[in-house]
Amino acid sequence: RLETPSSLMAKESQKPKLFEPKLAVVCVVLILALDQLGIFGSKSSLEVYHRPFPVFDDSVFPNHHNTNIISLESAASHIHGTQRLQDDRGVLLLHIGPPKTATTTLQVGFKKFKRTLRQNDGIYYCFKKECGTIADKMQICGVNNNETQARECWAENVKKQLREIRSKQNISHILFSAEPMSIGAHWQHHLGRRAPMGWGLLKETLQDEWKVVVVMAYRRYTDWLPSSEQQFWRWNKYKKPVNNWPGHGGGKKIPPLFPKRWRTVSEPQKYIYNNIEQLVTSIDGIVPSVLFNIHDKSNSILPYMNETFASGGQVSIISRFLCQTMKQAGVNADSSCRESLELDRKATSEFVANPHQTLYYDVLVVDAFEKGMISKFHDRHEMALKAQKFQTEVLNETYHDFPVTCPSKEEHEAFLNYSLAMEARLLPEFYNTSDGYEDHVASFWKNVQKNKFCWLDTKSVLEQDQWKTFFERYSGTRWKVVTTKSSAPKA
Repeated sequence: RLETPSSLMAKESQKPKLFEPKLAVVCVVLILALDQLGIFGSKSSLEVYHRPFPVFDDSVFPNHHNTNIISLESAASHIHGTQRLQDDRGVLLLHIGPPKTATTTLQVGFKKFKRTLRQNDGIYYCFKKECGTIADKMQICGVNNNETQARECWAENVKKQLREIRSKQNISHILFSAEPMSIGAHWQHHLGRRAPMGWGLLKETLQDEWKVVVVMAYRRYTDWLPSSEQQFWRWNKYKKPVNNWPGHGGGKKIPPLFPKRWRTVSEPQKYIYNNIEQLVTSIDGIVPSVLFNIHDKSNSILPYMNETFASGGQVSIISRFLCQTMKQAGVNADSSCRESLELDRKATSEFVANPHQTLYYDVLVVDAFEKGMISKFHDRHEMALKAQKFQTEVLNETYHDFPVTCPSKEEHEAFLNYSLAMEARLLPEFYNTSDGYEDHVASFWKNVQKNKFCWLDTKSVLEQDQWKTFFERYSGTRWKVVTTKSSAPKA
């Protein structure tokens, strides 16, 4: 149909104007506000916090992300308001680690105060020996493809068991501590694949009887990553990569953190998590959660410390958990808190479980093997133990006396910046205290002085005459004498 000039003019007048002054002003204000919130992500993380330290370079770290997450600084806010229901439901407190965040130390403490927790505080600590099956079922049920099956599995294997424990022990709350629940995608044998934990469904299944609260522990990235790598490569008889020589039966050579490994997703991170920030964002908003900051040394949070103890004593990690984190999770553990603080007052040093074990001896013998100084017929772990014994008993030295190669100042600063940026996003208020930024920087450079981020200089070690002499005896074939029954006929 042909349009007349008058009809065209009428249609034109009905079109929205391309420019409205009032609308333009509103848009400009909105864009500026979003820019200040960091939505457009043009500023680097450390610039935002105005700290006098080298600026974080996003281009160097492809795994870094500027996701705006909900801060867990005020952890109690996650269970206050609508989340914290005033009813007779018990709290199911799930401490999920993650690995290498003082989990073993906390578990030893939970077991130590198990009786006080149960009798005086009405909290039952469900440790692995008693409740391992329930913890396993929490994970296994949660990865079923069918939601109905998952709910039925939890109802039968978790909800029912928890109800029996509460009735038998006559308690109000239950505390679990299980690191595997922090693994974002772990191996499920019944599925034959990796699958995540179903937090949302678990909460919905249990919410008529339990208030589910998840506790995650925060450890600085510069502390966590070296410790995590060390644990991953630490020897045990079930680990093929560190039991066999490289190129034989799945054996692998342990790589150093620098210059490349720490910048990418490393082996332990594949099995645990890329970092605590990703773990927090995967749970936050789905289940009420508390972030337990193991670096917070503030004594004002502990209600039962007198001035004398506060000024001179050292508060243990377990005391901080019992006195502070329990309250943030909606559970009162006052008796256990007092008992733990009393032990702290008398203690001369804090107990630390699962201490550091050096990897240097394994690194040394593997390099010697690759240079032909050790025959493949010798056992890798036995050779590492012999090398350690030789250094300590013959040379009267320790692994601290080995020559090492260390990262450059620029590499150290970049590593520290990565860790600082993460803490600033997760704990912005804490980050701006003396226990935050200042302690983070000071403790990092103290570890640099201790060569914590260095690696064994195997080339220099293997050129030393005493070590050449040591390895000479292992360069040939070690024959094994095998006795068999005679095949001759009996008389």
